[in-house]
Amino acid sequence: MRYLKITTVLISVMTFMLSGCGGGGGGGGGGPTVSTKSATLILSYQKTNVSDEIGGFDISITLPAGASIKVDGSAVPLSTSVFLSGDFKDLVLNPTGIAYSDVFATQKKLVVSAGNFTNPTSMQGGFMTVVCDVPVAYTPNINDVLISPVNPPNIFTAQSGGGGIPVSVSATFN
Repeated sequence: MRYLKITTVLISVMTFMLSGCGGGGGGGGGGPTVSTKSATLILSYQKTNVSDEIGGFDISITLPAGASIKVDGSAVPLSTSVFLSGDFKDLVLNPTGIAYSDVFATQKKLVVSAGNFTNPTSMQGGFMTVVCDVPVAYTPNINDVLISPVNPPNIFTAQSGGGGIPVSVSATFN
C-alpha cells in the first residue's frame, strides 16, 4: 500500500511539472515582423522630335526617405530591382552603369547610365523600372522622388554619340 501511495504522489508531481510544457498553441513569438513592402517606380519617356534617335540615357534618382533597393554582396542593385522596360525591355542594363549610394542618412540615390541602344520605334513609352522596399506605413508618392539628368539639361543622349536630345521623362510610383 505504501508503494502505491508513493507511486501516486510521484505521478501527480510529474504530471503537475509537465503540464506547462509543450505546444498548446498559446500566443507569443510568431515570426519576423514585416516592416517593408514593395513599391514600383516606372519611368517613361516622350520624344519631342520623331527624328531623334535615342542612343542612351544618364539619369539620377533620389528615393524617398526610408526607401531602399535590394542589392547583391557588392552593393550593386539586383537585376530584379533595376531593369530596362517598355521599348528597352529586350536590352541589357550593364551593372557597371549603375551606382547606388546614401545621399543622407535616410535617403538613397541611384544613378544609371545606359547606352548603345537601337532607336525605339515609338515616340513614347516606358524605359526603366525600379522596385524599392519602403516602410509598410509609407504611401508611395511621386513627389517624394527626385528625377534629374546626370549631365543637365538632358537625360537622353543621341544615338550618333552627339549631345543630349530633348526627351521628357515622367514617372509613376505605386
